[in-house]
Amino acid sequence: MGHNPLLSNPGVGFLEAHQLDGQGGSLRLPPDDAAAAIGSAAPLWLHFDVNAAETRPWLERHSNLPLTVVNALLATDTRPRIAKTQDHLMLILRGFGAGSAAGELVSLRIWSDGELVISTRMSPLGATDGLRERLEAGTGPNTSKGLLLSWLNGVVGTMDEPLNALENEALDLEERVLSESYRDLQPSFSHHRRTALKFKRFLEPQRQALGQLARLELPWLGETDITILHEIAERQARYVDLLNHVHTHIVLAHEEVLSQLSAEMNERMYVMSIVAALFLPLGFFTGLLGINVGGIPGVNNEGAFWIVSGLCGVILLVLTAIFRKRGWW
Repeated sequence: MGHNPLLSNPGVGFLEAHQLDGQGGSLRLPPDDAAAAIGSAAPLWLHFDVNAAETRPWLERHSNLPLTVVNALLATDTRPRIAKTQDHLMLILRGFGAGSAAGELVSLRIWSDGELVISTRMSPLGATDGLRERLEAGTGPNTSKGLLLSWLNGVVGTMDEPLNALENEALDLEERVLSESYRDLQPSFSHHRRTALKFKRFLEPQRQALGQLARLELPWLGETDITILHEIAERQARYVDLLNHVHTHIVLAHEEVLSQLSAEMNERMYVMSIVAALFLPLGFFTGLLGINVGGIPGVNNEGAFWIVSGLCGVILLVLTAIFRKRGWW
């Protein structure tokens, strides 16, 4: 089917609509046909752009959703969570973006009653692109619940590569601690720590939401579907554990750097203390001879300077021998 600009122009708000054909493919509908298809028996997926001003009026006019659901679909500041009302499901998730948003966790909101799926996003998601491509190739899900499960699996699946890359970078950073200057690694520590904490901020509540979803009782979810949801929730939990692992590696590597810095500072302070201890008696001796009072010995003796210098040298050698004998130097 040819490209319809109404289906992908973010300025319109209505990104796309897919009416599933039950054989892995879909019929893409323009906005008017999509509105008419709501309430029909055929599985339907409607996808919108939160940023477009036209999205709210379209949803309020055509979707028949409660205002609270519309507000949730259009919320700009969201954290992953799940809500169930009667037989309806509301999901707010985070997934890795596509295009200019690649490498960032962007929000995805999904509402479904088992037949109709309405979703909104602020930036493109890699999992959404993959789902769309499968439908266009005729290898997608056959039902709305199958679409939802496939989408959730894709959202979690796209985390594999970036999170494993983050873990490898953290391990590499830990190895570099022993071979490079800690000053060169400080920016890397800050970057990786911020990244791990930023991802964990959203993926930890998402792990809880997906685990809760796997325990929900919905009439349109069968035992096989629940098993799939449990597996998706388990994968999400593994990625949260991976982030905890990454954070631990970064903290340990940073502690090693701080230990090296502390040892370096202690060594410098030790050398300075030795030097101060060596010259303290000499400073006292020369200061005593330099007081401006009468009776200082050697004032009229031309060789007194060399006598004093030799005496200072002897004191310095004696102190050095004492320090070495005691193992202080």
